Amino acid sequence: MLATPGALKQAESIRAEATTRRAALNQEMSSVAELLNGALLAFPAKASETGKLYGSITTQMIAAAVSKKAGLEIPRRQIDTQPLRALGEHKVHIRLTVDLVPEVTVIVHREGEGLSVPGLTTEPSPVTADQDPEIPGAEDTDQAETSEAELTAG
Repeated sequence: MLATPGALKQAESIRAEATTRRAALNQEMSSVAELLNGALLAFPAKASETGKLYGSITTQMIAAAVSKKAGLEIPRRQIDTQPLRALGEHKVHIRLTVDLVPEVTVIVHREGEGLSVPGLTTEPSPVTADQDPEIPGAEDTDQAETSEAELTAG
């Protein structure tokens, strides 16, 4: 196409429209980027004694975990990493838009071993009656203690 005044004007209008669309998309995805930035994802895997995995943690697996965490479908092609083939902590970038690229920490740990990262659990911890007053029987122990205290005081 020749650089005529009409073609230059058309190119400028297309560029302005693209900038407007990109700003709107960035605003939409900014909340997702904030949610994902610094997030921790844990993957149990079978590994040798040297720490090499018998398989790998693929971009599809990471995309599924990110989609579950964000509540938004993230295509695997937006995950910026090679398949992970070793135990440990890995930093992974997710290209939401051209301008928004949050970083997620992926922790690959040996299957069957507990994960000791503060704020991250792979299994739900059991709740006891002392921790949750909504569990039946928790109020009974409180009432029993109160009645014993009343008997000794009175």
